[in-house]
Amino acid sequence: MKVLHIIDSGGLYGAEVMLLELIIEQRKQGIDAQLCSIGSNNCEKKEIEIKANFEKIPLYVVRMGSGFSASGANKIVKYAHRHDFDIMHSHGYKPSILLALLPGFIRRMPTVRTLHGWTSANKLSKIYFYEYLDVLLLRRSTAVVAVNKSIFKKKNIDYKKNIKFSVVENGISKKAPLIDNDETIVKKILNIKGDDYLICSIGRLSYEKGFDILLRAFSELKKNDESYKLIIFGEGELEENLFKLAKDLDISDKVCFFGYHDNASKYLPLMDVYVNSSRSEGMPITLLEAMRSGCPIVATNVGGVSEMLNNGEYGVLADSENIDQIVEGIKKSKDMSSDDKKGLQLFFKNNFISEMMANKYFDIYEWIQDKY
Repeated sequence: MKVLHIIDSGGLYGAEVMLLELIIEQRKQGIDAQLCSIGSNNCEKKEIEIKANFEKIPLYVVRMGSGFSASGANKIVKYAHRHDFDIMHSHGYKPSILLALLPGFIRRMPTVRTLHGWTSANKLSKIYFYEYLDVLLLRRSTAVVAVNKSIFKKKNIDYKKNIKFSVVENGISKKAPLIDNDETIVKKILNIKGDDYLICSIGRLSYEKGFDILLRAFSELKKNDESYKLIIFGEGELEENLFKLAKDLDISDKVCFFGYHDNASKYLPLMDVYVNSSRSEGMPITLLEAMRSGCPIVATNVGGVSEMLNNGEYGVLADSENIDQIVEGIKKSKDMSSDDKKGLQLFFKNNFISEMMANKYFDIYEWIQDKY
């Protein structure tokens, strides 16, 4: 079986990590899974392409005009037919819409669409239009997969009898990456931490990720207790705004912006608590990485987060944008025992490893092959 996974990646974030883990696991299963990375004509080499090369994942790079390029979509389909792929599997708005807009007689191949989550986009924004179009065109897929149940609930999905709708939870390798104690960044983190309680968050510095909420919560913590520090890994369009907010809140001396780091989650064992303050989510990979490391979790109850944490049994849940609840959650995380941390790691291994994810996708592919 040959599967071409297609993505227009903006960095090496949750969906990208999940996809690479899936391809690696599928290739272990004997599936000839390959990556197609698309981008605009002036795009430089992407992080996911560099990582794919490092992992020795077969890679097809496509550059095309901005917007929904018919010629770009044709390139992908021609490549898939020329190399005898059985299924095209899209991840994200652009590749999914590109494939769906092509007439069926041109595609001539089953398509799987994975929904990684919806944003809280303004109705006048480009992203909102993409989401609307994406949902409208789901009916042209052979199978539609959501990474958690809440994704189907959030949009008024039109369930069609001839389409397979499934939920496949994200998974990552059960083996955590090793930390090199001689790394400069490790030494820097340990120096920052000292005897303080170290809070960490990882993600794209964008509105939906809610880092402004986290900074305000941290400001409230700092008012009553100076023993907290915060490290944020990530880059994005709100970087300067967040720097300014930290300065305005008078917390710059306790907050460290580390920028983007490949595989930043490997530093989670050095942290005391991981906080996800997002306004919207699908199934955040960083929470799985925190579970794997046994790092206590505080997270806003959005998207599939509650399902992931078993309704708060394996992490503290806070309402979206509720600063007080995030503050209390961070304080509560101090009470987590070593047995609690082991339980968190066991829960992860029993539910969210990449092998389980790949097995569920294999069942979907088999259903498609039986049907076609």
